[in-house]
Amino acid sequence: MREDTEVARCSDVDVIIGGHEHTLLQSASGGTPIFKMTAEARELGRIDLNISKTSGELESIDWEVIPVTGETKEDPEFAAIYRKYERLLKELSQTVGRSRVALDARSAENRTRETNVGNMVAEAFRRATGADVALMNGGSIRADRLSVQAR
Repeated sequence: MREDTEVARCSDVDVIIGGHEHTLLQSASGGTPIFKMTAEARELGRIDLNISKTSGELESIDWEVIPVTGETKEDPEFAAIYRKYERLLKELSQTVGRSRVALDARSAENRTRETNVGNMVAEAFRRATGADVALMNGGSIRADRLSVQAR
């Protein structure tokens, strides 16, 4: 939110829409409204910018938070894309190897220090690309668990 308020003050932006804040936030800076939806697709945000047909200026903004539930209607255009990736994601659940040590994919650990799973992923990227060095953003590791040691 701090960066968004700075952008709003220093630019000619009509509205800033964001997310991944884990809480619903609404604010304004320099007259620019800022809307931040939550995370993990728990809600959708609908924001209507009401623009004057004569002046082209923003007259008002209406917004609504729409909870995502089992009752939420599926968008046919998005559904086709989702199904394609759903099939591909199922392939990721296949076992491709075993480890003799427990792999630490806990978020709190990967976001604050070096872990063996972070090292493994970075090394896999390095080898796959032929790079001399590979860096891994710990926030990209999303399993949030400590694997059981293979016997």
